[in-house]
Amino acid sequence: MRNPRKIVLVILGSFLILSISTNFTFPTQLNPVEDMNWVNDVIQSISTSDDIIDNTTLWEDECSSVIVTGSAAKDGRAILMKNRDWPNDIKNRPYYIPATSSTYAFVGVQATAMGINEKGLAVMNTLMPALEDEPGYGNLILNQKILEGYESVQAVAAALQDTSSDIGPVQRSSFGGIATCVGVVDRFGAGAFFEISNTEAYVQYIVDGYDTRANHPRIFPGLASGPSGRDQYLLDALDDIYAENGIK
Repeated sequence: MRNPRKIVLVILGSFLILSISTNFTFPTQLNPVEDMNWVNDVIQSISTSDDIIDNTTLWEDECSSVIVTGSAAKDGRAILMKNRDWPNDIKNRPYYIPATSSTYAFVGVQATAMGINEKGLAVMNTLMPALEDEPGYGNLILNQKILEGYESVQAVAAALQDTSSDIGPVQRSSFGGIATCVGVVDRFGAGAFFEISNTEAYVQYIVDGYDTRANHPRIFPGLASGPSGRDQYLLDALDDIYAENGIK
């Protein structure tokens, strides 16, 4: 049976810059124009809802996330799922952030913890303490910058290694304590996990399959280890679902 955990690894950095457009072909099975209508409908329904559900879990349960793309997803749309481990006294409430002359509108959980923008780019992150001695609010600033300024996984990948971009290594070092894995999916059907420090960024594209992340690096050189604990648990669950249904 085809292995649904089909991934492509690309190193991003000032010393090894790859041409994403020539080395990787993003899925094209979706119609971006039609999907924009779907994205707008979703944003309006979320941002105007009065029925806010508190889905918080215990702090010690910690973060875990999933990306599913392509034929592994029921309708071909990329899927991004996340458990965020806020303390019980913090509600996972969505906020609508309007567009400006230079930024996209977006709906974000706790404003910048995770969200989706008007172009259909969705973002979440899991903390990776191993990437930075003193991780701080830089992770949330990075999420916000991505939601405000980007509409595709490809654009995020290029910007993370561009020293002149607002999320490149020069600017990231000013955010304060970047130690994160950012999961990104877009309306074109692409998905990727980015493991990011102040100065380095590494990407794992999820292509026609699925993968997971918790709070330890999986691809960051010198620190990476295989799936274990919560991310292995999620992979096993996805394998069982895929084996039974062929899709998520």
